[in-house]
Amino acid sequence: MRRGKKNTPRGCIYFTRMKRDYTVEGMTCEHCVLSVREELSELAGVDQVDVELSSGHLAVTGQGFSDDDVREAVEEAGYSLAGSRPSAA
Repeated sequence: MRRGKKNTPRGCIYFTRMKRDYTVEGMTCEHCVLSVREELSELAGVDQVDVELSSGHLAVTGQGFSDDDVREAVEEAGYSLAGSRPSAA
């Protein structure tokens, strides 16, 4: 084994833990928040979901999920996603 390189088994994929921030449009009550949280919690790689009703702020933390995955989950809950931006996890 060479120095300075990790011994990574072939075929293994490692994802960096990330936190992504979004804005959800159309939520009007706590049931809306719950629906969004439940849909996103079912996504593979999602560890934590924080949703704020008043601002529509959505923070998703985990590894291996994409913006498209999040958008589809939010739309499945019946709402729309306004935007996303990466942030430090």
